[in-house]
Amino acid sequence: MLNNNISKLTLGTVQFGMPYGIANKTGCPSYNEVREIMRTAWENGVSSLDTAATYGSSEEVLGKVMKDLNISKKMCITTKIIHMQSGLSKSEAAQVIEKSITNSLSLLGVEKLEYCVFHDENNFIYYDLLLPWKEKGCVARTGVSVSTPDAALKIAGTGTVDYLQIPVNVLDSRFLQHAISKTPNQNKPVLFARSVYLQGLLLMPAGEIPAGASDAIPVITQLIKIAGLHGMTMQELCLRYVLSIKEIHSVIIGVDTRMQLLDNLTLFSRGPLDENLFKEIKSIIPILPEKCLTPGSWNS
Repeated sequence: MLNNNISKLTLGTVQFGMPYGIANKTGCPSYNEVREIMRTAWENGVSSLDTAATYGSSEEVLGKVMKDLNISKKMCITTKIIHMQSGLSKSEAAQVIEKSITNSLSLLGVEKLEYCVFHDENNFIYYDLLLPWKEKGCVARTGVSVSTPDAALKIAGTGTVDYLQIPVNVLDSRFLQHAISKTPNQNKPVLFARSVYLQGLLLMPAGEIPAGASDAIPVITQLIKIAGLHGMTMQELCLRYVLSIKEIHSVIIGVDTRMQLLDNLTLFSRGPLDENLFKEIKSIIPILPEKCLTPGSWNS
């Protein structure tokens, strides 16, 4: 199931098509900035991209930049089917999937999608409608991006998906503890980790953290102290913590500027944390309320 072209770091591209993240104050980067981000990523061994039909103009911008840089055939691209409402008939769902895939292929300027996955775990009920696209040669592998541990366990447990995207960060190991660890080795999908910085929350000053995530403040404060004692920034601790999780095949990082990418590449090059430090951090993380770990709930 694993594609050899997957790089350990995957460039998340939602920012290229729409303003994203609680800490984003600049909006979308310009085309030239995206081009420089992509060029720098490629030159530093990043060959994996993550995008989606619902990321504004992200696919279109990526398609133009990859063509400009002559790397369209060299990238391992994951894109996601547009969200589908429940209750669709099979023929209706098939039409949505067809439109989404053909549109993504056109915008990205590629003949095949390496990973084509559902953006919504609730759309897994239509999963069998994705499989014919593998037979047609338009899609190499299929899967789902999930938001809840229960869905991750159920979907991974079917043994039918090639790919699973899960939120993982220093505060949130629910998916690995309760879902993936229970899946038989022969059925484990390729795991991509998103939300390494919890949409920027983990790097924000305490005074700017939304009330709905306030339970995380004492833990973040403690982690900042631990990072300092080991000569690291909080950003370094967060990234290298996820890199220390052996089950993860690739870590998705979104950036707004080339400098942000370079910073992440520098931290990435330092590799996983010392095993004892990794265990120490794991031991002090409490079970936080689900609302605290779910960005969509912070302001509710």
